Amino acid sequence: MDPSLSISINVTTRDLVNDDFCTFVQQQVPLLDASRLVFEVTETGLFEDSGRAQQNIKALHALGIQFAVDDFGTGYSSLSYLNELAFQEVKIDRSFVSKLLTTNRAKIIVRSTVQLAKELGLNVVAEGVEDKATLDALASFGVDRIQGYYIAKPMPEEQLSAYIR
Repeated sequence: MDPSLSISINVTTRDLVNDDFCTFVQQQVPLLDASRLVFEVTETGLFEDSGRAQQNIKALHALGIQFAVDDFGTGYSSLSYLNELAFQEVKIDRSFVSKLLTTNRAKIIVRSTVQLAKELGLNVVAEGVEDKATLDALASFGVDRIQGYYIAKPMPEEQLSAYIR
């Protein structure tokens, strides 16, 4: 696998509060490069048991696994999670990114979120990038990475390898 790539995996709150899940991940770490793993957690899921989730996030992060708040801005307590939990990345939800060029409010929200995340030392990923104009706007705000059909549509592994080469 290309050394510049990471693998993002959606993880549920049920996973994060389950000690068996954490033990399983810890057992797998010697078999892979944990620094290339990003566990994505939706902020609404964290609302359920943030204390236990926080303990397990810290333990898994100590192994080198990175954590991202997925769908940032769509949940109930976004800012409290950035303050309390050990996240390294914020993923701005596509509902804001898709309106970036057409509504001033979305533009302000995206730009402010990027600025806040950067001030907190977090990486920023924008979801749902569909065109070059949106990519250019996000780049001007300082977004670190993007996801969306502008780069590539979902594809089978064998096509992905060829695409990367």
